[in-house]
Amino acid sequence: MSNEPLKVDMLAAARDAQWTPETFLGAGASRVIAPAKVNLFLAVGGVRPDGYHEVDTVMHALSLHDTLHMHRVPLTVDEAAHAVAGGADAPHQAVGGPASNLVVSIDVADKANAPYPQAIHLSVGQNLVFKALDGLARAIGHEASEAINLRIEKAIPFEAGLAGGSSDAAAALLMAARWWGLAPDDPVLASVACNLGADVAFFLQGGCALFEGKGSTLVRRLEPMKDALVLVKPPAGVATAQAYAAFDEQPAPIPVDLLAQAQAAGRAADVPLFNNLAAASGRLAPDLAEVAAWLAQQPGMAGAQDVLLCGSGATTFARTASFADACTIAAAAQQRGWWARATTFSGLRAAVV
Repeated sequence: MSNEPLKVDMLAAARDAQWTPETFLGAGASRVIAPAKVNLFLAVGGVRPDGYHEVDTVMHALSLHDTLHMHRVPLTVDEAAHAVAGGADAPHQAVGGPASNLVVSIDVADKANAPYPQAIHLSVGQNLVFKALDGLARAIGHEASEAINLRIEKAIPFEAGLAGGSSDAAAALLMAARWWGLAPDDPVLASVACNLGADVAFFLQGGCALFEGKGSTLVRRLEPMKDALVLVKPPAGVATAQAYAAFDEQPAPIPVDLLAQAQAAGRAADVPLFNNLAAASGRLAPDLAEVAAWLAQQPGMAGAQDVLLCGSGATTFARTASFADACTIAAAAQQRGWWARATTFSGLRAAVV
């Protein structure tokens, strides 16, 4: 628990209160949703020849989601050239595309991390959303000069194991595909998504699905659940790369019977909860053990075994008997100074709405 005073940026709060897509982005802005996910089953194996780990995983989307507002404006050649020349001096802007033809601006409204705002401020060029737009434009040879302006309203916290950044990237891919005349199931989208990361590929599918290989090869979809769950995250985050490095120093075995059960499951409800990356993440963030132990003791839990770390962390999820129970547990966790949300499993995927 923390005794740090809550810091509120009043100017940012006032701006958010007045913000509308039409006012700040212009008429015709589109809205895209980007759901969070949890791994019901995560079995990390050895390192592959390509440097990735072998991964068998079952991912499930949640109703908790980020919202992206996206708007594009055609640019003249002179306007694009001027933007390229000034791009290095614009912290909220980056230039991409096969002909340096995309000028991408991203504004992030972080509504997820109170009372512990994260000191994570990626440049636009480092943001997976920019990499998704740049990658798709290059993959299809899209050379039209455009300004693409985005506002990302974050409900999914950073370094939480909920894949908010990956979901945002998948959502941006789907919007750009619509703009540039591609079907949402065009194989080029899956190819770009896989290059960005396994979680990005999942969000093009959504719902619940089994993946293998490096975690991005779809095996099959599973029947999703609609059960309630609570998400709890202590202040400290866990970087995925650090978690995998800690895992490599002390690998954890994969029970053969649980792997077979996960691979055979046709429904999300039949998947055993398992995460052999959890021990490595726990060594990096000792608070994770406290969260898990506390959750297991709460009334309203669906079962004693229904508590699991989300991916590499730092969020732990717990299935609950009802949504009301999830809300009660979330409120109690917030009183302890932890980020917490009640939500449900969902069949959602990244989608234009």
